[in-house]
Amino acid sequence: MVRRGHRGRRAGKLCLLGAVLMLGMCVAGVGRGEVRSSAGDRLTATAGTGEVVVTWNRPAARDVLHFLVYRGDGRDPDLGGEPFEMVKGVRFVDTKVLPGIEYRYAVIPVERSGARAPATVVTSARVASPVGPRITAVSAEPSERALRPGDRVTITITGASGCRATADLGSLVVGLPLKETGRTGRYVGVYSVRAKDLGARSLSHRLVARLSDANGSSELGGPELRTLARSETRDGTPPVVARASHDAWKVAGFSGRLVAGDVLTVTAEGEPRATARFEVVGVTGPLPMQEPRPGTFAGSYTVRWGDGGREARVLVRLSDDSGNETVVQAGRPVALDTRVRLTVSAREPTLPADGRSETRVVAHAANANGDEVSGHEIELSLAPRGELASSDRESVGRPEQGELSMRWGGVTDAFGDAVGRFTAGRVPGDFLVLAKDLTTGDVGIGWVATGERAEAAARAARVSRRAPSLSRAAVPASEVATPPGPGEVQSALGTFFVPRLYERQERDRVRISQWLAEPGATVEKGQALVALETPRGTFKIAAPARGVLQRRARAERDRVELGEVLGRVEIDPEAWKTDFAK
Repeated sequence: MVRRGHRGRRAGKLCLLGAVLMLGMCVAGVGRGEVRSSAGDRLTATAGTGEVVVTWNRPAARDVLHFLVYRGDGRDPDLGGEPFEMVKGVRFVDTKVLPGIEYRYAVIPVERSGARAPATVVTSARVASPVGPRITAVSAEPSERALRPGDRVTITITGASGCRATADLGSLVVGLPLKETGRTGRYVGVYSVRAKDLGARSLSHRLVARLSDANGSSELGGPELRTLARSETRDGTPPVVARASHDAWKVAGFSGRLVAGDVLTVTAEGEPRATARFEVVGVTGPLPMQEPRPGTFAGSYTVRWGDGGREARVLVRLSDDSGNETVVQAGRPVALDTRVRLTVSAREPTLPADGRSETRVVAHAANANGDEVSGHEIELSLAPRGELASSDRESVGRPEQGELSMRWGGVTDAFGDAVGRFTAGRVPGDFLVLAKDLTTGDVGIGWVATGERAEAAARAARVSRRAPSLSRAAVPASEVATPPGPGEVQSALGTFFVPRLYERQERDRVRISQWLAEPGATVEKGQALVALETPRGTFKIAAPARGVLQRRARAERDRVELGEVLGRVEIDPEAWKTDFAK
């Protein structure tokens, strides 16, 4: 009896608790008129062959009339617009899909009273391409703005080679043939927009690429392009730009110049929904800007090795769909200096010519702000004075004169240092040590000397350390080797050579295909001087500074190696003062 009474009391408490909970739910939900039902949290989208199957849980409430399915092509669905489909059950099969496009779905239950429940979380699926020739990429240009009559749309497909390629561009063109250049797997076609392609309102056109061969065909969806409405072509008012600025003043170091790795951010305010781009004149082409908020645009550029400019203007361009454009300058011009400063020093710059004495040689790499540059590949080489731009590699650093070898792979460490070792030869001589940054093409210079003069200088240094009253001046000037003079330094920094163009370059045959400037010609910094032919294409080597091309060390069709000197530019005095002397 006691046990039965205990159970009865427990059951009574549970019933009372349930009633309280039910009452609370009614007060909190129905009492305030809020929606009680919602779709389950297990919305899934599964991609099949030519279809996407979307499933979800039925809400616990039993008054759901139907479900609204919303779909977005490559973006979240617009829940405020028209639903993509309306279904009674908890499963929807989407057959209007293209391979390569990410489709995103959300579901909203609708009660019999007409009330809409909260939407589910968004789920997505990407349809795979059917069995056929492989398609890796589909693109179209221009794609960042609406198309107007007269625009030429260039469509490019990348995939398997030797196939028949066509493209559809929505309702504009179906089956546009694309032509492959060689056996590259790259197919290109052009469509010209006509006046009759424009409608009463702006229309979107999905690009679909197709490749076919004897074994089958495949297709892949590409970007969506938009055409103007006919009324928009008559708009001649340029977009308004209220403000444009950049943050170079905040990013640049104490030198006041942007160095490699700095991120320049450009912002603008103007007409909403315009197409915004910016460029650093002489450094970049037009770069896209995003619109995180209506009328607010932002873009960024990461400074790369080789960029340069003392007074580079930053321009912002806003254009509307009708082709009108407004160009304004953002803030003050910026200065860029990505040159690597290489300083070369030998622990003992003077050695006897005994064939065995050694000294440690260090090449230190830093940027314009004095920050160490790590991870750059450095090559050290010897050049007897007067042979700085010698084309005879075998005559530079012969064993009887001395040898210079790199240690630890010749890559700058965390302190910006790359270490080498110089071993004296048995023939006296003065040598310049040339440090070449194979990553950027920059050059630094140091010196070592061997022979009787070097021995005299070494004796003077030892005596000076023992007796401070004696100095190196006690040795006749003719008996002391001297560091590089200004002319030699300028010659070194005007040297250009074969940098590392790609990985495993040492194993490939690199030849000079064409000289693009004649000796005695005035050249600008960054101007292409010579074209190198490699198995991976043609690469052009640029002038290290403004000046005159003084020497071409190698001829056309010559085979050249990594780090080999190609020639020298005599640096213009004004360019030397502004770019190098600081």
